[in-house]
Amino acid sequence: MSDKQVALSRYHVEDEGNSVAGWIGVTIMILGTIVGTVGMFIEMDVVTYVGVGLVALGAIAWPILKAAGLGPKGHGH
Repeated sequence: MSDKQVALSRYHVEDEGNSVAGWIGVTIMILGTIVGTVGMFIEMDVVTYVGVGLVALGAIAWPILKAAGLGPKGHGH
């Protein structure tokens, strides 16, 4: 193993930022994107706006859930 690989491996974080808050926020935003896309294809403005609202809800829910303690845990660095 080279010196560069050894140096980089010392700082590897196993969870890579995964958290319940992140997963829930991104899942809501992905569902919003799907709903909005379907709304555009079937030409229903209400469905499209619901999708846009879901994307905004996911973006708002993420930091709220993080503040509630569901964010990434400390790694002791």
